[in-house]
Amino acid sequence: MGRTVNQISSEELRRYNPMRTMEDYQKDPKVARRRLLSWKMAQIASKILKEKYGAKKVVLFGSLANEKRFTPWSDVDLSVSGMPPQDYYQAAGEILDLGLGKGIKIDVLDLADCPLTMKKKIKNEGIEL
Repeated sequence: MGRTVNQISSEELRRYNPMRTMEDYQKDPKVARRRLLSWKMAQIASKILKEKYGAKKVVLFGSLANEKRFTPWSDVDLSVSGMPPQDYYQAAGEILDLGLGKGIKIDVLDLADCPLTMKKKIKNEGIEL
């Protein structure tokens, strides 16, 4: 059962360092393999979105786009632009199934439907595939 911050001793709080945990993930070979698989899945998904569904642009963003933020639980976040709206749900479902078949959750967002703050984040931190 979880504990609240009031139930954690001062010694436990002193030792807690979330950045150390993130550093440990970067050294873990299992996490490195998962990250590599996630990259491969993102590239395959991008190709499908462009060739089958007509997406003009696919951008990877989120933790996979920043090696220091990738964890064992990270998913793949893709934004698409220029894809016919009527194809979005079929495309997103196919890509989700593709990833889940390998144990990787892949989210596809239509950039046109994203809030302005998210659009800026994708533009500034994203990697075009």
